[in-house]
Amino acid sequence: MNEGTYGKACALYLQAQLTAREYTVPFCTCEDWGWWVEIQGLGRICGIGIYDRALDDSDDLDLCVTVHLPSTSRWPWFGTQAQDSSPEIARLQELVRMIIEDDSESHNSW
Repeated sequence: MNEGTYGKACALYLQAQLTAREYTVPFCTCEDWGWWVEIQGLGRICGIGIYDRALDDSDDLDLCVTVHLPSTSRWPWFGTQAQDSSPEIARLQELVRMIIEDDSESHNSW
């Protein structure tokens, strides 16, 4: 969309990396706030948000990558017992962190 759209490159990279690790990642799309990477199979709408944010006064590119959490519990279509999705979300968060940390071209600050 815009020259130097690094958020899109990051979204496509995470989509490929998560798909290779057997997550269902059907698409990523541009939003008015950044990029959305859809994750399916975690019980509710869940995804990864990627947006830019200046962390200091330098000209460095700062991308924030966050897992947008569904509610901590999800209700099945039938039945009355809630199912906790917290462990699945925690695994996804840790995997995203590991993917970024293991990439030799990324410089991250947690």
